[in-house]
Amino acid sequence: MNTLENKEQYSAQITNYVNSFGRIYDVTKQLNSVLPGEIYNVAINVMEDMLENRNVAIYAVDQNSSFARLSVCSKKLNEELGKSLDLKKNEKLLKVLQNNETWVNRERLEGYPDYAYPIFKEGEITGIIMILHVDYRQMNMDYLNRFQIMAGLISDSLMRAREYQELVERDILLENTRIWKAEAFAQEVEMQRQMKENNRADYVLLKIISKETDYVVLDRKLQKCIRQRDRIGLGKDDQLYMLLTQADEKSVGIVKERLKGMDIQLEIA
Repeated sequence: MNTLENKEQYSAQITNYVNSFGRIYDVTKQLNSVLPGEIYNVAINVMEDMLENRNVAIYAVDQNSSFARLSVCSKKLNEELGKSLDLKKNEKLLKVLQNNETWVNRERLEGYPDYAYPIFKEGEITGIIMILHVDYRQMNMDYLNRFQIMAGLISDSLMRAREYQELVERDILLENTRIWKAEAFAQEVEMQRQMKENNRADYVLLKIISKETDYVVLDRKLQKCIRQRDRIGLGKDDQLYMLLTQADEKSVGIVKERLKGMDIQLEIA
């Protein structure tokens, strides 16, 4: 009976491997986008599908900071997870990731994800792909390999998208500012809307009200008050808007406080 069970198990594994080649090719096509927001939207779906797990999260790591900010996650985690992760409190995890290795929580440490994969750019960690919890049957080499393949594909896609955006910034941004032009900004807002609709992320869109008409001056003031992952852009009505990613209406008060004394008002759009 044991021999028959082993045979069935190996047959199932071989079938899964054969099927995986086609599925991985399909995933690669889905991730072929030039918009990071679009990749985030697809990434969670394909991770959940290929890894048979609904506990996936992707974090962006702030430059010159020990904090990772939640970019997108599985539906069930959206209200459970904090929007920020202090990496200093996860020293064991950080040490493994900084060595460009995949974290596996073999010791079942409380408060740590079961799997984590680093995203690097120019020698610095810029993101982390995590599976918060796995079934005990998913704590094996086969599953680890699948996770690394999927995380690697997503990491490469995000890097390509960011490099592309850096190359075409002249077309995306208003001259001498970090303000997005209307078409590119509308696409970014739409990606956030889709993720919110699917309960994978949250955002707030704010209308910027100011007497200042010089966008360069206004941009310098606003950039001091927003996070690296937030966006300022033109709407189709030629008004300026602020997109706060992974934020709710409670976050608006914090931004308003930072803008005190600058003669700039914010209105929820």
